[in-house]
Amino acid sequence: MVRPPKQESQTQSPSRPFGMAGWVLLAVIGVVYTWSFIDRQVLTLLVQPIKADLGLSDTRMGLLLGFSFALFYSLMNLPAGYLIDRYNRRGLIAIGAVVWSAMTIVCGFARSFGQLFAGRAGVGFSESVIAPASFSLIRDAVEPSRRASAYSVLAMAPYAGSALALLLGGALLAAASDGRFSAWPVLGAMKPWQCVLIIVGAAGFPLTLLLFLVKEPARRVDVQGAKPAGYGQVWSHMKANGWIYFLLLSFTTLQAMLTFGSSAWLPALASRQWGLSPPQVGRVMGLAYLILPPIGLFAGGFVMDWLTARGRSLLDYGILASVISLIAIVAIPFAPTVELMWVAICVKLAFAGSFYAVGATILAQVTPSHLMGKQTALYLLAQNLIGQGMGPMVVALLSDRFFEGGHALGYGLATMAVVVGILATLVGVALRSVLMRWRSVD
Repeated sequence: MVRPPKQESQTQSPSRPFGMAGWVLLAVIGVVYTWSFIDRQVLTLLVQPIKADLGLSDTRMGLLLGFSFALFYSLMNLPAGYLIDRYNRRGLIAIGAVVWSAMTIVCGFARSFGQLFAGRAGVGFSESVIAPASFSLIRDAVEPSRRASAYSVLAMAPYAGSALALLLGGALLAAASDGRFSAWPVLGAMKPWQCVLIIVGAAGFPLTLLLFLVKEPARRVDVQGAKPAGYGQVWSHMKANGWIYFLLLSFTTLQAMLTFGSSAWLPALASRQWGLSPPQVGRVMGLAYLILPPIGLFAGGFVMDWLTARGRSLLDYGILASVISLIAIVAIPFAPTVELMWVAICVKLAFAGSFYAVGATILAQVTPSHLMGKQTALYLLAQNLIGQGMGPMVVALLSDRFFEGGHALGYGLATMAVVVGILATLVGVALRSVLMRWRSVD
């Protein structure tokens, strides 16, 4: 039996009403977090034109979509967690936003695989601060009974960002392809995909100013006299509650691999199997990303708060949602019509983000406030290095090495989804059992 970690003391950390200031904080974080995903995900819509222009294979595109970003994102996670537990989190996010916007512009000027790889690495390096800082800010600003809803709102940012990346990216790509920017300085000499990256990067600079509209919330005190700790104390806390953290990291990492691996290739899959142009894919898929994940996450947040209030496990919903998402992902490449493909994609989008809110809420439950920044950094390290880094890469390798023809990418995606999805479900069931025993001991 694992030893229960210390819970938040209500006398030391009284519940704070999540009023207007809290919603403004959450909204500003959400907007900046959303734009970080536009910078991160717009490349998925540009796979086909970049491949044609630079002569790249699926495997090399997999490196650009996943590994180049995820490796450097993950390497910076640990020092980012250290800084987040000690310094102003709002300021750290602002610095990161300026740098990742600049690095997206660098990607736009790339003329080779190596240059694009370096630009993507820079985006990953600078975006490493946004997630752990956001987790820490919400933990301190929101009382425990409302956290599932707050983290569910935050979990909409990746999907809103992905939606806007597809919608905005598709519109900009169409405009650039039609010569709308041919008379503009700098952009006139660029390929259409380069114009998209430069414009998206430049638009991120003014959004940074929103961070100065909110105040840094006071840090909660869960352990009297606790000060920001080093990673040694974090490791000791993890060892004392080992099975919870091992299973939680395994569950969310496998879910991230499934989610990022499928999302990275869906635009290219729709183009190859059904002959749709990138702007066409961007319009339809962008609207689906914009509408369905928020509905699923809003509903999931209320369901999880309802389960928490009744002493039930969040994983009752999390496991069900992950199974539905798995079935939908496997169905996408085998859909007999383009309409049924879109239906399967919509089902996937409505349920795929549940692991994010479930994992973040459980992490906040079992981690003291003074360890939250570094613990979140370790939590995200696994998700991003393995989940985001390997997910797109595994799909590409399966497609290039084991399958042939126009459906090779779809078969690679389905193979990855079946293996990873089943493992994630089994780990989720084990995590639910451990958490229920932990609660009974506590």
